Amino acid sequence: MKRNMLLFFLLSAMLLACDRPSHSQPVSAEAPDLEGMLVWKTTRDDGRTGLSLYDFSTDKVVDLSSTWNMTALSGPSISPDGTKLAFAATVGGSRDIFLYDITDGKVPVSLTEGSGERNDEPRFSFDGTSLLFRRGTQIFSMEISSGKLTQIVFDPSTTYYTPAPVPSGSHVLYSTGTGSTSAIGVFDMDRQSSSILYDRQYVQDLGPVAVDDNSFYYVSGYSVDNPVGQVCKGYLNGSGSVNLPFNDSGSSCSCPSPVSGDWLIVSSDRNRGNGSDLYIANAADGAIFPMSVYNPGICTEADEEESCYCAANVHVAEPEDGGGNQQPVGDDITSDTEMPALKGRLVFHNYTSYDAMDSKMYIFDFESGELETISTGWTTVTHPMNGHFSSDGKRLTFMGIGNGNTWDVFVWDIERGGQPVNLTGSGDYRDEDPKFSFDGTRIAFKRNDRLAEIDMLTGEIRVLSSNDASSDPYSMPYYSTDGTKMVYGGGSGQDAYIGCWDIASSQKSVLYDRTGVVEYYPITIDAESFYYSAHVSETDNHDQLYKGFWDKRSPVKLAFNRTDADYSDACPVSSGWLVLCSTRSDSEGGYDLYIAHESSGAIYSLDKYNGSINTEKNELGASYCYRR
Repeated sequence: MKRNMLLFFLLSAMLLACDRPSHSQPVSAEAPDLEGMLVWKTTRDDGRTGLSLYDFSTDKVVDLSSTWNMTALSGPSISPDGTKLAFAATVGGSRDIFLYDITDGKVPVSLTEGSGERNDEPRFSFDGTSLLFRRGTQIFSMEISSGKLTQIVFDPSTTYYTPAPVPSGSHVLYSTGTGSTSAIGVFDMDRQSSSILYDRQYVQDLGPVAVDDNSFYYVSGYSVDNPVGQVCKGYLNGSGSVNLPFNDSGSSCSCPSPVSGDWLIVSSDRNRGNGSDLYIANAADGAIFPMSVYNPGICTEADEEESCYCAANVHVAEPEDGGGNQQPVGDDITSDTEMPALKGRLVFHNYTSYDAMDSKMYIFDFESGELETISTGWTTVTHPMNGHFSSDGKRLTFMGIGNGNTWDVFVWDIERGGQPVNLTGSGDYRDEDPKFSFDGTRIAFKRNDRLAEIDMLTGEIRVLSSNDASSDPYSMPYYSTDGTKMVYGGGSGQDAYIGCWDIASSQKSVLYDRTGVVEYYPITIDAESFYYSAHVSETDNHDQLYKGFWDKRSPVKLAFNRTDADYSDACPVSSGWLVLCSTRSDSEGGYDLYIAHESSGAIYSLDKYNGSINTEKNELGASYCYRR
C-alpha cells in the first residue's frame, strides 16, 4: 500500500510539474514551410555519434562528421548568420569545443585545445559574437574574434549545465544539480547574481533554451521512477510554467529547439520504442509532425536528438569540398561483426605461471604481421609483464623484477631499443601496475598497495593515497582522459570494488561495489567509460567483462561473455572493439588473447592475425596503440 501511494505521489508530481494549456485553438493541419538549415546529433546502435545537416533550400541531407577524427560529438549550435557551427567532441582523450565553417567545409578548429579541462555544451549568443559553454562545473563565455575567455559564474560548490543566453544578452539560463534535484536557474549579467526559477521535488527540470527575453523552453518530468520527459515553457520571472500540448504521457519528448512563432523542433521516442526521431511541433495548438515530412533522410534508424535550427540561407559545403577529409589517426573499422583490419601494434606477455618467473614480452605489428620478442637480451629486468604504450607509441612502461629482486616500474624506448630503464629502483618497495597518462607526462602505478605516480619530466615519485593498505589495498590505477582522476581496483576478495581517486583533492569515491561481486582491473576507454573485470564470489569464479561509467550509471555486461570461461584484462582498440584474454574452450592452453566487439558479441582468436601469438603458455596483459 505504501509503495502504491508513493507511485501515485510521484506520478502526480509529474502531471502537476507544469500547468496544462488550453486546447481551444485549432490544430495546424500541415507542417510549416521553412528556410535555412537544421543540424542535429545522430547516435548509432554501436554508440558512435555524428552530426548531420539538412538544407531546406536544396532538400539535401549532409553527413558533416563522416570524415572527422572525433568521438562523442554533441551539442551543436549554429551562428545566427548560418555560417558557423559550434559543437563539443573528444579528440585524443581531450573534450573540447570546435568551430566548423559551414560554407567552406574545412576541418573544424578547436577553440579550447590545451585547456586541460572538460569543455562542453556550447551555445552561440544571439548576436553571434560569442559562445557560452561549460568548462568543468562552471560557465564561461568566449569572444569568437579574439578567443578572450570570461568566467560567468564563480561557485565551485555548484555544478552548472546547459548554459543558454537570452536574445538581449542580459541573462544566462542554466541547469544545476543532478538526478531528482535538477533545477532551472538564471544568472543576471548586470547584477552578477543567480536565482532558481524551477525546482520541484522528485522532478528534474533541465536543458533550457530561450524563446525570447521573457520565456524559454525546457524539459521537465524526469523522476527516479518514471523517465518520461515532457517539454515545457517557462518564464524568466519564475511564474507558472506550461506543459506544451503535443507532449504524450506514454513517450519521452526532449531537446527543444525554437524555429519560428510557436513552432519548435523536439526529439521524441513516440512511434519508435527505444529510439528517438526529430519532430516539428506547435507549442500553442499541439500539432506535431515527424521531420521526415521534409526529407526521409532526417529520420533514420539512428537516434536523432540535440537539434538546432537557423533560418539563414547560405551555401552548405560538403566536408570534402574544402579539404575537410582528415587523414585517419586510428584504425578505419567499418564492421562490428567481421574481424577488423588493424594497423597499430599490440604489446603483451606470456608465461608458464606467475610464479615460474619465465615471463617474456612481445610486440605484434598488425600492419606487417610481424611478431617480435622484445625482451630478448634485456639484462636490467626479469619476468617483465603488463606493458602499456605511451599515446605517441614511442615508449613502453611495464613492471618486472629489477636488480634488487623486487617489483619495479620500467620504461623502454621502442625506437632506440637497448635496455629498459628502472624508474623505481631506489628503495625496497613493491611497485606494480604502471600505466601512462594520456598526455604521456606521468605514469600511474601501485606502490605497496597505495596509488602513486611518476613525473616523466623530473623523475619525481609521489605516493598519492594514504589508505590502510592492510584492510583496503589500492591497485591497478588508470588515468582519466584529462589526467585529473584515476580509476582503480580497491579492496580484496569479495570486498573488491572499483574506486575513483581525485588527484587534486586527494579524495576517494566508490564507483561500483556490488554485494558479493569481485570487481577489479579497470581500463579507461574515454572521458565517459572504462572496462573492468568482475565475478560473483560465492557462486561463479569466472571473470566477466563489463563497461562501467565515471558517472556511476549501471554497468553493461559485454555481449561476448560466457559463464563457462574467464574473460578479463580488457584493452580498448577502436569503435567498440577490444582485446582481452580468455580461457575459452578453443584456447591453446590457459589464457589466450582474443579480439571482441562489446555490443555485437563477435569474438576472434588473435591467432587469425598471426598463428604464433597464442601458445600453450598464458598470454596476458595486452595494450594496443595505433600510432607507430
